[in-house]
Amino acid sequence: MKISECAISIRFGKICISVLCGVLWFCVGQSSYGQNPAGSADGEKIGYEFVNLDRFPTVVMGPLNLGGSIRGGMSWEEGEAVDGYINTFGLRMDLDLGRWQGSAAYRYVTNEAPSGSESDFHALHHAWVAYDDIGERGEIKVGVQQVPFGLLPYASDGWFFSLARYAGLEDDRDLGVVWNWEASGWRLNLGFFPGDEGDWSGGSSDAARLSFDSVEHNGFGAKEKEQVNVRCVYRFEHEGEGNFTEVGASGQYMQLDPARRSSREDGYAAGVHVDGNYGGFNTNLQLIRYEYDRISPLPDEDSVVLIGGYDVSGGYNLARRGWLQTLGVSYKFDVPWGGVDTLKVYNDFGLLVKDREHFHSSAQNVTGVGILTGRVYTYLEVITARNHPWLADSPGTRQDALGEGADADWRTLFHANVGFYF
Repeated sequence: MKISECAISIRFGKICISVLCGVLWFCVGQSSYGQNPAGSADGEKIGYEFVNLDRFPTVVMGPLNLGGSIRGGMSWEEGEAVDGYINTFGLRMDLDLGRWQGSAAYRYVTNEAPSGSESDFHALHHAWVAYDDIGERGEIKVGVQQVPFGLLPYASDGWFFSLARYAGLEDDRDLGVVWNWEASGWRLNLGFFPGDEGDWSGGSSDAARLSFDSVEHNGFGAKEKEQVNVRCVYRFEHEGEGNFTEVGASGQYMQLDPARRSSREDGYAAGVHVDGNYGGFNTNLQLIRYEYDRISPLPDEDSVVLIGGYDVSGGYNLARRGWLQTLGVSYKFDVPWGGVDTLKVYNDFGLLVKDREHFHSSAQNVTGVGILTGRVYTYLEVITARNHPWLADSPGTRQDALGEGADADWRTLFHANVGFYF
C-alpha cells in the first residue's frame, strides 16, 4: 500500500470515529436520559442486555455505557518455552436510545504470542449507528460492523475461532450498510460494503486490522472493493427457553482490485449452516464454498490470494478456491460453585480442502473450557492443527500454510487466556 493511500485510510477511519462520537454525544445531549447521569428519572440504572463480554459497562451515563477490557495469559507449544503475555487492551462505548442504537470499540494488541501479530498495533474493532424498527421495516445499521455471513455471531466457541476466520469468512468486519429484518421465524440480512475496515496503526503496511481480508502487499494481492452479502435463516423454536434449530444460507460477492492487473476481478462465497440449542447443549455445522478469480498473471501466483490481518507483515497465502467445513459442539453447565457464573466445555473442528490437487488440506481442532466468573472470562484450550498460519515451525510454512501447504505434522498448542472486563 502506498504511504499516501495508508494515510488516507487512517484519516478516513478517524473521521468515521469522530462522526460516530458526535452522533452519540448529540443523542445523549438530546435525550432526557442524558440529564441524569445515574440513569433513568427514578435514579435506577438502565437495564443492559448481555450480548458479549465486551459489553459489561463500567460507567453508565443514562443511555451511554462506557467500558473496556484487558486480556492476557500463557501458551505452550511443543518444543517451545512457556510464553506469558498481556496481549489486548480495549475500550468500548454503547448507546441505547430505544430505536436508535450505537456502538464503537478500539483495541490495542501487542506482539505477544499467540496473537499472531509481528508488532504492536492498534485498530478499530467496530463503529456503527443503527435505527431499529423491527416488525415493520427492520433495522438499518451503518458503519464498520460484522459482515452477515454464515453462523452468527461466531462459528466457534474458542479464543482461536475456526479456520473460516482466517479465510475472512468468520467475524469479518467491514465498512458498509446492513439491513436486518425478522418476522415469524425468518431472519434476513442484506449488506453492501464499499470497502474493508481499513488499515490502522502497526508495523505492516496492509494488515493492521482486527479481521482478515484480501489485501495488497509489495505489488501482489488485491484490495477488496464493493461487496454484497445476503443471509437468510429460519429458526424453529422448541419447548423450553432458548431452545431452537436454525437452518440458513449465505451468499457473498465482492470485487477485487489486483495489483498486477488493470481490470477488476471477482470473489464469491456461498454457505449453508445448521445451528441448534437444546437445553445446555449446542451443536452447529457449516459448509462454505469460496472462489477468487486470478489476481496475478504470474504462474507461481495464480493459485493463491493474499490475506492480511492482525498486523502480519506481508500477509499469508490462501488457496484461490476451496471448501471450508466447520463443526462445533458445546455444553453449558449450571455449576454449584460459588463465584462461578457459567462453565462451558466445547470442541470446534475446521477443515479446508483446496481445489488444487497438489495443495495440502488445512485442519484445526480446538478443545476447551470457558469459565465466566463475574467480570472475568477464562479460556483453557488445547489446539491441534495442520497447515495453520498461527501454528507453524517457520515463517515460510506459516506464509503458505493455507495456500499450497506441506505434508506437515500436526502441531499442538496449550493455551490459557484470561480477560477482565471493566
